[in-house]
Amino acid sequence: MLKLLVIFTTVLSLGLALPSGIAAAIDQDVVTDFKNFAVPLLFKEINSMTKQDIILPYGKISNLNINVFADVTQGISINFLPERNAIKVQINMISGLIQGDFSVYKVLPWPIGRVTADGNLRMNISPGGINLGITIILQSQTGIDNRALPSFVVTDTVFNFDPSRVDIQLNGNVLDILGNLFVQAFKGDIFSLVGSLMQSSIPQQLQTQMNMYFFNQKGYMETNPQRPATPLTEIKLIDASIGTIQLSAGEYVLNTILYTLYLDEKLNGNFSQNSVPDNVKQYLNTSTLDTYFSGLIDTYGENQPCQLDLVHLIQPSASVNNDKLHLQVSFNLSVYATDKNIKAVELTFQNLTMDISLKYSNFTIHPSLVNINFGTILVPFNTVEDIDLDDLIVKLDIISSGLMFGILDLEKDLQIPKRLWNMVDIVDADLKLQNGVISARVTPKFSEPFVQPKLEAKNYGFLSY
Repeated sequence: MLKLLVIFTTVLSLGLALPSGIAAAIDQDVVTDFKNFAVPLLFKEINSMTKQDIILPYGKISNLNINVFADVTQGISINFLPERNAIKVQINMISGLIQGDFSVYKVLPWPIGRVTADGNLRMNISPGGINLGITIILQSQTGIDNRALPSFVVTDTVFNFDPSRVDIQLNGNVLDILGNLFVQAFKGDIFSLVGSLMQSSIPQQLQTQMNMYFFNQKGYMETNPQRPATPLTEIKLIDASIGTIQLSAGEYVLNTILYTLYLDEKLNGNFSQNSVPDNVKQYLNTSTLDTYFSGLIDTYGENQPCQLDLVHLIQPSASVNNDKLHLQVSFNLSVYATDKNIKAVELTFQNLTMDISLKYSNFTIHPSLVNINFGTILVPFNTVEDIDLDDLIVKLDIISSGLMFGILDLEKDLQIPKRLWNMVDIVDADLKLQNGVISARVTPKFSEPFVQPKLEAKNYGFLSY
């Protein structure tokens, strides 16, 4: 984030310093850092908005709660507008959940009269269900000690839904009495009204928070230029000894590795009975999965093989705390009936968290699941019976250790090699986790040095060896 601040400040300074008509080019690092940091901050502001109310001609929607996020690896375009000294951002791959309460009424013919329906609203948004566009004008504000700090004007906000990628569910009393045409018209109004609300709310919310943040931080990221930097300190999780090598990796290293794997799509996978551990195979058929998704047997038959597709939606994050590795992931999990090769169910897991214990013994790291929280579960696609999410979570809790650990491929023991590059033997090793750091110690022993064999001396008059 510090790098992002420096780059934005540089771009801002260039834009203010150049003569009129001369544009400052936007560096690729700005694009990269905007995707990695600013976009998550943008959605943090959107999701933290106070619950909103929308007034309708025939009722209202209240307690509107928004939980959406974007895939930073695709569907984002960022352009610099030199004539406005602004950055234009378009984000297309947005998914998530919007929910709230509604109260609507309809006047029916005598003798029924006015009928009121109350209930809950859920908008399950598949990736690409929302298109968001904003323009951020770069300016300056006078900060502490008369230093020029960045300031921002957020304008030209566009917030549109793609109805084909949004499933609206209305649960409430006497909805059937109001009639299907009324309900469909109500759903159509929801798209335009929620979109208008977001278009009017996002600019002021985001602009205020961004400007306050940079002003309060005085242009620095949680640092004080008047105070000397904290010197580096030795990390002592494992006592050092003669002949050993100690390696320590902080959370930044872990998250960098995860980010690289995420960009390369190495964390995604297809899981069938031929590719999963033995303890997961029992789940990959219609008879077993029908326990969790009622209707699979009726639709696709008994004991039919199934497969799972897992696609991560955002970069997983990792932290180390209290001798445990904490992971947070968001992904889509699709269930396919293999014999028909068609999708039966798709689930979206938002902010699923796991605490994993890593035990070491005899050159082997043994991971075990200590705790799991499924976060928010959405059902953007379903060809079987309606899914009771509360009931599903209870059932998933029972099998979480086997199923979730298996499909995320986290259960395998990790073997530490005892020989490297055919020249170094690992005599001993140790591993420890402690608040923010993973530390490892190895005791290497180098093989006997290579000795050049002696050659018999020969004399050919002008050449000898």
